[in-house]
Amino acid sequence: MVMLSERAEPHSSPAIAANGRALMELTGVAAAEVTHLDLYSCFPSAVRVQAAELGLAADRPWTVTGGMSFGGGPLNNYVLQSHARMMQVLREDPGSTGLVTSISGMITKHGMGLWSTELPPGGFQVADVSKQALAETPTATADSAYQGPAEVVGYTVTYEGDTPSTGIVVARALQADEPTHTVATSSDPGLLADMVSSEWAGRRIDVTGDGFSG
Repeated sequence: MVMLSERAEPHSSPAIAANGRALMELTGVAAAEVTHLDLYSCFPSAVRVQAAELGLAADRPWTVTGGMSFGGGPLNNYVLQSHARMMQVLREDPGSTGLVTSISGMITKHGMGLWSTELPPGGFQVADVSKQALAETPTATADSAYQGPAEVVGYTVTYEGDTPSTGIVVARALQADEPTHTVATSSDPGLLADMVSSEWAGRRIDVTGDGFSG
């Protein structure tokens, strides 16, 4: 598992791609060829990252449940719901295939299962691709003490009620000898208003002991 702050490219997930290749090797079925899908939907970016890594077309349904907001919730209960619904879908479409994925953390731990009403030619198979996923994920050193110029690689804003309260960035240190990330926060109202109204990925900022400014 590679933490979000230590992933050199947090917009991608080589681990999901490794899962997809293992699925193909074990079953002979590529994710893009599966009849029915339910991608774990903890947040929109997670669905998009999975679809991109698995080569899924954007013009097909990516869920049979409607997504997490329509059934289940966090702490893995949603995967119970998505499996239950996928079983119904497959029984209504005998011989088809269904792929159910799961995620834990901030797109940090992954799983997927291929299901059908027909027995697989090679019988039940399972694979652990943790080592492969780790080896294929570009990383950066996380330095919480870094101060200086940086470039935002990811960000979010938390709220108190309807009011933005804290801006959080993962930023690439621009004065480091090796790939380095740092995490910084700010509660400046003007800065938060800009963060929720404009694109900050790629923005140059200054990280200080008190947070960051842009």
